[in-house]
Amino acid sequence: MRIRSIRPWLSREFVRVGIHTYAFAFLTLGANFLSGIVTARALAPAGRGEAVAIAMLIQNIAFIFAVGCVHAVSYRYAREPETAGRLATTWTVMMIPLALLALGAGELALQALFGSQSHHAIDLARVYLPGVAVVLWIELTNGLLLGAKDYRFVNVVRFVQPALFAVSQFLVWRLWGLTVASAVGTWMASMLITQCVATVRVLRNTGTVARPDIRLGVETLWYGIRGHGAFLANNLNQRLDLLIMPAFITAFGLGLYTVAANVSLIVSTLALSLAAIVLPAAAHDPERGSRTVLGSLQAALTIAALLAAGLFLLAHPALTFVYGDKFGGAAPALRVLLPGTTLLAGASILVAGLYAANRPTVATGVQLAGLAITVGGLLIFLPGHGIMVAAIVSTASYSAVFVGAVLAYKRVAGVRWRAFLTAPMAARAAGKPVA
Repeated sequence: MRIRSIRPWLSREFVRVGIHTYAFAFLTLGANFLSGIVTARALAPAGRGEAVAIAMLIQNIAFIFAVGCVHAVSYRYAREPETAGRLATTWTVMMIPLALLALGAGELALQALFGSQSHHAIDLARVYLPGVAVVLWIELTNGLLLGAKDYRFVNVVRFVQPALFAVSQFLVWRLWGLTVASAVGTWMASMLITQCVATVRVLRNTGTVARPDIRLGVETLWYGIRGHGAFLANNLNQRLDLLIMPAFITAFGLGLYTVAANVSLIVSTLALSLAAIVLPAAAHDPERGSRTVLGSLQAALTIAALLAAGLFLLAHPALTFVYGDKFGGAAPALRVLLPGTTLLAGASILVAGLYAANRPTVATGVQLAGLAITVGGLLIFLPGHGIMVAAIVSTASYSAVFVGAVLAYKRVAGVRWRAFLTAPMAARAAGKPVA
């Protein structure tokens, strides 16, 4: 593409926002990377495994009870901005019973999910379990900010939270010595601080506080429930292995796998950041929705493939250099996970496109197929085996989600196969439709 054709492309608002999103996603990954190094070096594999298991329990239980909040709120806000105040108040009220249900479910599931962990880890998980309310709060504020197309602020907040966590964790480590309890505590504190700032921004965007709207709540809740399976399955597909593995794998093996999984998810996390803005952007302008989705898909897959290739080649030396010699054993699992997370990057964009096309149920079906592979594969093959089995199952699941997402979006959007390969801007310049 010549320079004169690149300039109008870069002048598009969505493209500029996409570049901004990727830039901050890289910064966010860097902050997470630093905090991971601190945790690994301060707590060793066993301590890191316990800290991650507690954090994953809190996040996954909260995601289960979020009922698609972020997608439901951002979709309705983008399509009908006048509902902003009522959406904020209505969903705030709805989150109270959802948080209580999440807390009760987490308490009931704790013993089974932490079957191979120490009593100390179980006690700490119980202490920090109320953090599910904070995660639900994050889902609501993200939905309201994305619906308002306040993309740049969302990107900044997503970076500030892990950056604050990394800095505070490093200070605690050097001043007093890091423990599993203080590692989880600094994580919770960083989320609370950034969410207070995000809430102030939401109030400024929505203006006056409106009364709860029962009808609006039911309508958006139904949209969220229809698509919740996709959102839930996507998150569980990425983290369910870490939720199930504590019942079968020792803390040492879990510590190795968390490093491999977190590094591999660098590839797909960047695309997830882009997918978050694809949904409201495509929903706000349905006529150009497929062009937005397919252009984002091509960009996401290209960047993901380049990152995965570099990580595959440098897996062992990079892990031992960054995390220490004890974590070199995570390299084989990392290499197995990388092809899957590359395809998962593309799937996240297509699933956002299905949400934008008001097909949350279809998106759910796509993700549930991958979730079925994850659950079935882990329960059947993981007992008595090591972390490589979990890596193979995860990659198979991610691949299935991508294939399903391609087939589903092609049918829903009515595009031809060549549209997935043709650059949207090139087609536009030639006066051809994306389909």
